[in-house]
Amino acid sequence: MVLAMGARTRRFTSLATGSNTTKAAGIAALCAVMLLAGCGGSGGSATEAAAPVIRGDVAGGGCEAAKNSWTATAAVGGVTRTVVFTAPTYTSPWTKFTATANTGQSATISSSSSSGSIQVRGLTKKANNTFIVTGTTADGCIYKSPPSRTVEVVAPDVPSISTVVAGDAKVTVTVAAATTGGTPASYAVTASPAVAGGACTVTGESGTCDVTGLSNGTAYTFTATATNAGGTSAVSAASAPVTPVTVPGAPTIGAVAAAGSTSATVAFTLPASNGGSAVTTYTATSAPGGFTGTLSQAGSGKITVTGLTAGTPYTFTVTATNAAGTSVASAPSSSITPLGAPGAPNIGTVTVTDGTTAAVAFTAPASNGGSTITQYTATSIPGGITGTVSQSGSGSIRVTRLTTGTSYKFSVTAKNAVGTSAASGESGSIVPALAPGTPAIGAVTVTGSTSVTVAFTAPVSNGGSSITQYLATSELGGMTGTVSQSGSGTVTVTGLTAGTSYRFRVKASNAVGTSGWSGWSTSVKPGLGNCSAPAGPNVNWSYCDKSGLRLEKSNLSGATLTGTDFTSTTLDFSNLTGANLTGALLDSVEMGGSNLSGADLTGARLNNAKLSNTNFTGANLTGVSLISGFLNGTKFIGANLSGVNLTDSDMTGGVLTSATLTGVTWTGVRCPNEKLGPYPCTDRQWAS
Repeated sequence: MVLAMGARTRRFTSLATGSNTTKAAGIAALCAVMLLAGCGGSGGSATEAAAPVIRGDVAGGGCEAAKNSWTATAAVGGVTRTVVFTAPTYTSPWTKFTATANTGQSATISSSSSSGSIQVRGLTKKANNTFIVTGTTADGCIYKSPPSRTVEVVAPDVPSISTVVAGDAKVTVTVAAATTGGTPASYAVTASPAVAGGACTVTGESGTCDVTGLSNGTAYTFTATATNAGGTSAVSAASAPVTPVTVPGAPTIGAVAAAGSTSATVAFTLPASNGGSAVTTYTATSAPGGFTGTLSQAGSGKITVTGLTAGTPYTFTVTATNAAGTSVASAPSSSITPLGAPGAPNIGTVTVTDGTTAAVAFTAPASNGGSTITQYTATSIPGGITGTVSQSGSGSIRVTRLTTGTSYKFSVTAKNAVGTSAASGESGSIVPALAPGTPAIGAVTVTGSTSVTVAFTAPVSNGGSSITQYLATSELGGMTGTVSQSGSGTVTVTGLTAGTSYRFRVKASNAVGTSGWSGWSTSVKPGLGNCSAPAGPNVNWSYCDKSGLRLEKSNLSGATLTGTDFTSTTLDFSNLTGANLTGALLDSVEMGGSNLSGADLTGARLNNAKLSNTNFTGANLTGVSLISGFLNGTKFIGANLSGVNLTDSDMTGGVLTSATLTGVTWTGVRCPNEKLGPYPCTDRQWAS
């Protein structure tokens, strides 16, 4: 304690005045003043009363005169006393103070303050000591107070208990002094009901102490007394009841069961001890993951823990919580694995295998949900067309019945005993396609002595993929030509042999494959001449294919028609005067009324030809075949028919004047109206 003691202390003050040591008269006067003021104190003497003077000068100068404003008090008490003092103020500041008992015990403090308190120890209990305080300034001057006055101490009044706070087998009690009576030096706190060691002590004017050794769960009240040198107060009123508590004991773990793909139920039994406070909450915690669930109740039960991952093994522990805190965890539970649908597979590459089928690759999901995957399903977008595969790992699914030419994407799901996963992401787009249908063959046109153009019509279906090429090939020799286009058109085939008959066929190709062959074309024969030139004098149609044409009244005089194919062509009333028809094909030709005067038909073939009234005057028909020809009224005047085969021909009305008929075959010929001498037709009746 420092300075004033308040309403609880009766204080008597002794005043001393210091003086300069160089002035003796001042000292005597000062002593008289101090004696009048009671400077000797209780048990003091005149010598002590005259003592407070300056005890030394500062080297090189004098000290200030002593001032009569000292006060010093000390209470009756035990072996330790507190001397409270107030010193005058000087120009030089204070540095230390020493309190000395009349029985010789002393104590020193360092201080620049002009007031304070000093505890002196080693005194005799209850002895009525007096004390003189000596102060030293910074300039070395020393001043003394008069002897202190003794102060009687008043016992404290009844204290109060302000708070009681429960702990684990203990209660923390806070005490406070009364506003009247003496100042307490200590307090004694006692518990009720009493327990061994159920008390504690507070030292000082107020404070707290812990009463230990209490039973958790038992209600206690507390009282206190206050004590100082003047005595001990009466017992305080009892505090409010308070019950010491601690955390509960650990619960006992029970059975754990999966409750769906992401949750589990954890059974537990309440702890043997609730720590003196009812359990309010139980918490179950998973390992791994630290997922928790809680249950607000006091007794045993089951806790649901959610947020688990299907297919992951878990164990669980349970803690109990009361007002004091949370218990240690129970032992771990047995392991359980929540089961759920698999995770989503990863989509892979989709490959078209034909015009209506795709292979969808996939990778197994990271989690099978705790249950083996049994099936994967691929689904088309659009159309919802599906395919499945029964296996647990990654692979490929075949999806059929797709529509050729339609763009598709696919997703994949996985299935286990629990259910079906979410769908994978969508694949890239594919378009199923087939090889094209078969094109239709068209006309073949000779474009030169070694080339033709083969016409074709595009197939009805391109197989869902654009046609990129058509290929034409010859039946003889396998000569080919191609054209890169998607629709109908013509293919040019080169490398043919002039005068040789060819047939052709065509097939189409797209990105998927190649169609079947078309049918064969009609036969054509590339020529040596300008086969595309129109009919006219001196035209060169050598080895050209002119079969089946209608060329009536054509002027082909002087034309080069070597090896030309006129099969079934109509040339009635045409002018072939001087034409070269060597080796020409004139089977079934119609040349009635035509003029072939001077024409060269050496080796030509006119089987079944209709040559009525045709003029072959001067023509060369050496080696010509006229089997079953119609030669009615035909003129062969001066013609060379050496080696001609006229088997079964009708020469009725024919004129053979001056014709050369060496080696003619006359078998079955119907002869003309003139005597032919020794020729075989004499075996027949002459025509009339």
